[in-house]
Amino acid sequence: MKGSVVAVTGSEGFIGKELVRRLNELGAEVHTFDLQINENMDITNPEVVYNWITAVKPKYVFHLAANSIVSDSADKPLRTYEINVQGTWNVLDACRLSPFVEGVVATSSNHIYGEHDGAPTDENAQFNHTDTYAITKIASDYICKNYGKVYNVPVVALRHTNVYGPTDPHKSHIIPYLLRCMIDTEKPVIKSNGLIKKGFMYMDDVLDAYILCAEKAQEWKGEGINCSIEESFSPLDLWDIIQNEFEFDLPAIVEGNDVNESDENLDCTRLIEAGWSQRVSLRDGLNQTVQALR
Repeated sequence: MKGSVVAVTGSEGFIGKELVRRLNELGAEVHTFDLQINENMDITNPEVVYNWITAVKPKYVFHLAANSIVSDSADKPLRTYEINVQGTWNVLDACRLSPFVEGVVATSSNHIYGEHDGAPTDENAQFNHTDTYAITKIASDYICKNYGKVYNVPVVALRHTNVYGPTDPHKSHIIPYLLRCMIDTEKPVIKSNGLIKKGFMYMDDVLDAYILCAEKAQEWKGEGINCSIEESFSPLDLWDIIQNEFEFDLPAIVEGNDVNESDENLDCTRLIEAGWSQRVSLRDGLNQTVQALR
């Protein structure tokens, strides 16, 4: 990445900000695109996106701009389709027309798979989730396949699991929520039955995956790549780990509501064989996040 011109959409988001920081550390020339920077930076406007890519002349493009909040997506389906789906084809078409782009990474999601059996879910598994957020990510994933396989755009859809870390601004995310409950000595309220298992990646590990996918984009063009840690945890698992790690005892309140979620068990063989690995354990990640929250 050193010396490379890099473009990042959604650069003011949780992952976007940290990706920009990492790219700067690696010596890249980073250009950012986000409505929080400039109200004219509208990812749904094809002319604006094309003009930006044309002016920047990036070697690598990281497309993270999205409505990533599941509940907000359900409340605003039309706007979510515009941002998550139209935004993706706007970026990829601009990259199609650019002679400079050598690698694109578009954020996909573990959310697209939905209910599967207990076996690890590989990249060829059926997409079963049907909520608005998942469908927009499924559509974006297929758009990446189309532009990669038909138009030869070197794009990879990175299907990563839940990300946490010290700079997470989303108080509703389960790990920062549980850690704040611990700090404030409050019983956490788990809306589900508390038993649905997901992967939770520390920010630095997912940034490694973004960089690797950009570098492998020519080889993996048009493909979706899974990224998660080996072990999955439920909200109650996480709360038990936090209680043991920080030595306190405070029972969670489990409401047991029906939620449109399922267990996750992603097969990440391809990414691991390409050189990626988890570097930050859950316990180390929790400790680093707690230090920042305090």
